[in-house]
Amino acid sequence: MKKILLIIAIFLINIPVVLAENSAYLSELSVGQGELSPSFDKNNNTYTIDIDDDVTKLDINYTLEDDNATVEILDNDLITEKNHTVTIKISNNEEIQIYKILVNKIKNESVDKKSADSKFFQKFFSDSSHPCISVILCNIQSKKGGLICLRVDTRNAVA
Repeated sequence: MKKILLIIAIFLINIPVVLAENSAYLSELSVGQGELSPSFDKNNNTYTIDIDDDVTKLDINYTLEDDNATVEILDNDLITEKNHTVTIKISNNEEIQIYKILVNKIKNESVDKKSADSKFFQKFFSDSSHPCISVILCNIQSKKGGLICLRVDTRNAVA
């Protein structure tokens, strides 16, 4: 009689299963008005940023590690103090993570410098003793600085 050998093979199949991360951390954080200091690291909860004096709200950009987590940004509606703290609260079903951005408002030096430059040019050209040149200056101030417009009139020039 012949023996029949029955071989049963069991194969284990290792299929990785990606479970949704249950995290209350950010994977990215930036502010449109400047650079955070130090650079973003999800394990660091406190940052500082210097912004222009005329900024009243931070443009905060972030990416969550867990898409199911919720974000609440506190005290970002009206930044008027020179030193201010904006709080970012991330929560999921199990934990809460708090990030703080310490905001330092600094005077916009470029506006003052351009205004001073405009006064220099205005004085320089108005004191000009050359009879062939007349100059019209205009100084248009904006939040980001000044613009100096010059027009040289040579109608009285001698050939």
